[in-house]
Amino acid sequence: GVILLVCVAASHIVIRILYPSEFDMAEPLFMLANLAQIVYFMTGILTTILLRYVEERQQLNITLAYVIAFAAIVLPVTWKYKLWGFAYAILVVNTFRFIYVFFVMFKKIKGKKLRTVRTDMSDGQRR
Repeated sequence: GVILLVCVAASHIVIRILYPSEFDMAEPLFMLANLAQIVYFMTGILTTILLRYVEERQQLNITLAYVIAFAAIVLPVTWKYKLWGFAYAILVVNTFRFIYVFFVMFKKIKGKKLRTVRTDMSDGQRR
């Protein structure tokens, strides 16, 4: 919530400075576009964590699913509904990616104890 509000506020400043003639057209999209980017960024973080627990091939599967969903949803919706269609479609596809990564992560980690590394400060060796 707070991150979204900060991003929207920053968008008002940055877009007004860099693209003053397009600001009025872009302003209604700030909330939706920033939410889509936040979901995408969070998914990237989860994917990085996930790589510790699954085979690297799973990263390829996630990326392929994203590309297919992007091509199947974002491209036609953007063609038909233009910029607003793109904003909604990218949010849907990024949410799909988030749910897919979360599901894979949950499935792989469920029931497993997370490995911890203990250190003994007296000799500096890991145990």
